[in-house]
Amino acid sequence: MGEGTNPVSVAAAPAAEFEREVQLVRENLTGIVKELDYRRQELLDWRGQLRRHRLALGMAATAIFLVIGGVVVAGVVRKRRRQRPIPMARRLSEALRWILVEPENVARPQLGIGNKALASAACGGAAILGKSLTQWFLPSRRQPRKMLASSQHGRIGVQ
Repeated sequence: MGEGTNPVSVAAAPAAEFEREVQLVRENLTGIVKELDYRRQELLDWRGQLRRHRLALGMAATAIFLVIGGVVVAGVVRKRRRQRPIPMARRLSEALRWILVEPENVARPQLGIGNKALASAACGGAAILGKSLTQWFLPSRRQPRKMLASSQHGRIGVQ
């Protein structure tokens, strides 16, 4: 019966080798998992991303504000040009011609309440965004609050 079977000490050697190999794989996997966890935390830390990419975000916000400002300036310039006497006379003659050709299409409809509400909401959102970006990129100069130890019940107070 005992013939052809391996002794226990011979079987223990490969088991110990397998245990060491498994331990090495576990250590390697532990390092990989820790690195993946670190990268996940770095990626999902939006405040840290903002801190790291502050310059790029500032440049993008500046570009957006410059484009919006350019559109506003272009509108103001166009309005001023249209208010000069010669362009006003041209528009008046064109309007009179239009009245004679198609009198039913002279009056234009006024903006509806929905468009007015949308414009108001957009202006409010732009104001909030501008204020938030200003506060983010121009940190306040307030002094941080001092923490004081209170004598009552060992509580810590804020001054």
